[in-house]
Amino acid sequence: MYRRVAEDAVTDDVLAPERSRVRSGKVRFSILSRELSALIVLAAVLGAGVIWGGQGGQKDVEASRGFPAHETLLESMIFTSDGQSLASCGWDKQVKIWDLRSKQPPWRRELFAIKQDWHVFDVTMTPDDSLLASGGAGGLSVWEADGEGGWTQVGEERGVSRRCVAASPDGRTLASGGGDGSVRLWDVETRKEVPLASKIPDEPRAIAFSSDNRMLAVATFGGAFRMWDLKAEGGPRPVPLDLDSVQSFAFPPGGRLVALARSGDKARGIVVFDYVSGSEVLRLSDNSTGTSAMAVSADGKTLAAADRERTVRLWDLATGLLKQTFRNEGGWIQTVCFSRDGRQLAFGGKSGYLYLRTVDAEGRFVETTPPSQPARDGMS
Repeated sequence: MYRRVAEDAVTDDVLAPERSRVRSGKVRFSILSRELSALIVLAAVLGAGVIWGGQGGQKDVEASRGFPAHETLLESMIFTSDGQSLASCGWDKQVKIWDLRSKQPPWRRELFAIKQDWHVFDVTMTPDDSLLASGGAGGLSVWEADGEGGWTQVGEERGVSRRCVAASPDGRTLASGGGDGSVRLWDVETRKEVPLASKIPDEPRAIAFSSDNRMLAVATFGGAFRMWDLKAEGGPRPVPLDLDSVQSFAFPPGGRLVALARSGDKARGIVVFDYVSGSEVLRLSDNSTGTSAMAVSADGKTLAAADRERTVRLWDLATGLLKQTFRNEGGWIQTVCFSRDGRQLAFGGKSGYLYLRTVDAEGRFVETTPPSQPARDGMS
């Protein structure tokens, strides 16, 4: 049994409130008027973007698979393990799960919509897709797949905003960063908090586990970067690192390395850092201004970096060379993520639209025949 938590309570046992349930449902479409159909076609054209090769050569224009996911800012998203579905969240106070198997407009089918009482900043899922957690302005919520096509709420913590959430690659631990500077860990199996005797200097913007489950890292809005060794003898221990001005980060698989986007006067650019030796091992760019999100493909070969200039860049993590640049026409980008097999890249942000791009085995965007009316560069 899960005990009920009072609405305004804050508890160490976050996975223990009253259960509520969300059932799956199909989206029903009414017959479209001729005028509305024309508007949809126009939106599809404006949703296109321009692909640029790593050497600056313009490639074909491809109509991105984009669709309106949230009414306003799209904050975060994550693919399910098979890449056929994706969970997203935004400032419209909703977490949504999408079926992405359609290869034709409208590109998706809404499977679930979980309404929250607050703006939702981040969403994560365990690798087996059994648990979903969201962090927002009012707290943290945890949902469990019920095996019948629905989701059951199994945990909630209210009182402190939870800016970011993450599930460990082994699915055993859930982490969150709070607006009060707290970083908290919970054991998924026991539903109990794991002590982490440390705080961060200001509000967190991102949190993530390393692929070997050993490291937990947090970046803050003030540029601070903190890391803990979760497997250290005696319990989690801070890792001494001299890093600041960090805008975004991502862990490549294999351990030891973390990719950082830094914007300080003394340290600027996108680099790959060895946190064991404390040294920079690869520099991808000398300019990371505006980098809002990064993600690494599961094979560790490709880094996707998105920015507030509406651009996604794909980097080769073996050579440090720029593979491709894609300029999105849907406003600045807040979040980016790869599917588990690395063959899909999703991104979104200001407009509330969610965009999907296919990635080939070489870590490049798949190009298609350009539409008859290419999108104009610079549209927002």
